[in-house]
Amino acid sequence: MNRLILLMVWLGLSTCTGMQWDATSAEERLVDSLLRSNVGFKLARPVTKKSDTVEVKHGISLLQVVSVNPDTGDAKFVIWIFSNWTDNRLQWHPDDFDGLTSTRLRLRDIWIPDVKLYNSNEYPEKQDNDVLAVVNHNGRVLYAPRAVISVRCTASEHKNTFSCPLKYGSWTYDDSKINMQSLSDNVDLSNLLVSGDWRVTDTSVQRNVVKYDCCEEKYVDITYTINVKHWVYN
Repeated sequence: MNRLILLMVWLGLSTCTGMQWDATSAEERLVDSLLRSNVGFKLARPVTKKSDTVEVKHGISLLQVVSVNPDTGDAKFVIWIFSNWTDNRLQWHPDDFDGLTSTRLRLRDIWIPDVKLYNSNEYPEKQDNDVLAVVNHNGRVLYAPRAVISVRCTASEHKNTFSCPLKYGSWTYDDSKINMQSLSDNVDLSNLLVSGDWRVTDTSVQRNVVKYDCCEEKYVDITYTINVKHWVYN
């Protein structure tokens, strides 16, 4: 009986004070709105006209040099891959959703550029595809998965230093469809865990536009070069 009285009092106060119970949060409403508006367009580039080009900015952060095989030149790295682009279909007005300026969406629910490591030694690549994409209210999408990659390196004469290229580019879109740009002139080393017998001496980043024998179109790639040297303990 006491519980019933308390419930009736609470309901009376709610009615008198204008209190309301929101069945859905602002973020739930936002995600639902974005997914509904994006249905059927996950395979289509986020462009208004077919002649428009999507600019994709790309970069990597080296986390660890796992191993280098001096005999084969095969090297394994752990990296973060950063890429961002704008999808106008994922824009909203923050005032309509309690001031929310960003949210997270699953990759399977949005369009993502088909950027691959061209010279990977392993198929499929070991990439954390469960990472959510961060979407801002202006349509800017950020995707930053971690990956364990393996590539073939070029050895110096004495096989104590190796130059390891990582060539990233769209697998199917030519430069008129996707324009890749590098986020930095160097590979980010701020998160590097120094371990094992190999040390990074320097890195470089180069943007290339290539015409392959198979196709009339040109394709863009960003090639990151990581130079490593065998560490000799004194």
